[in-house]
Amino acid sequence: MTDTRYTAEELGTLRAILDALREDSDDSLSWCALGDWLEERGVREWGRGNLERDSAAFRAFCAHEAFLLCAPTRKGRSRIDNVQFYSGYSEPRYSDPTCEIIAVGNWNGCDRYNPTTRTREDIDDSPAQFGSLLESLGIPLEWDDEWHSCSECGKLVRTQPDCMSWNPHYDIVNECELICHECRPPIDSADLDTMVRNYAECALWSSSEYDEDGNGGEPLDTNYTIDDIHPNTMASMREDCESFLRENMKDIGTEYERAGHDFWLTRNGHGAGFWDGDWDDEIGNRLTKSAHSYGSIDLYVGNDGMIHS
Repeated sequence: MTDTRYTAEELGTLRAILDALREDSDDSLSWCALGDWLEERGVREWGRGNLERDSAAFRAFCAHEAFLLCAPTRKGRSRIDNVQFYSGYSEPRYSDPTCEIIAVGNWNGCDRYNPTTRTREDIDDSPAQFGSLLESLGIPLEWDDEWHSCSECGKLVRTQPDCMSWNPHYDIVNECELICHECRPPIDSADLDTMVRNYAECALWSSSEYDEDGNGGEPLDTNYTIDDIHPNTMASMREDCESFLRENMKDIGTEYERAGHDFWLTRNGHGAGFWDGDWDDEIGNRLTKSAHSYGSIDLYVGNDGMIHS
């Protein structure tokens, strides 16, 4: 179903312009014709704003509106309409393009199942054609199931791995907001030290030393202190506390001592923690859910006489 706001002749002209641009994306006359066609009809003037007419961004917005009008299927129009444009990356190993625009979407063509032939048939390759035209303008294409924008700076962050060495370059805060590492608020080292100390002390207090037969004895803090925790285990504790604090900074506020204590108890399923009533119910529920996502940890005394996890 085509757009009924325009005549068949008008849409035919628009398709001819797009065909010319697909043949030669450097055809300035065709780009000028496309811009005029859209402006004369007032098609989403806000999308192009005050961009230079020969800029990649202006041409991308024009192509977006043209393909949206010419796509033959609702599914194809939906995919094109859902394409988003961003100004840069906030991801290691990625450099911002010189064209200052990145397109994110689903670039697959549309198909449907034919029960007679029992095969899938292509019905609309407009999304793929649109993507190819953008690429010819030097605009990087990314997939919308692999990237997300930072809630603070609006730049793109990869959320799915692209290699074995990939690590997330973002934090999820308040359960749903993605913040890139460049935008995450700083953590005062003294506040983190307070949280880590209480986390480690609670870990020693709530863990027991076991003999060779697996029988539990006295709590670890009876004979050991934080200084007896192996540096690697201490580093892991600090890493978890920092991550948990970043994810829940708003809910934790300045309660670093309580947070460290309850983080250990909650993640390990003890009979107390964020959920036991000392925190506001909603905050306690959120912190409990977050702590559970870290899984449980067991401490033990190694052959070196130090505490390991």
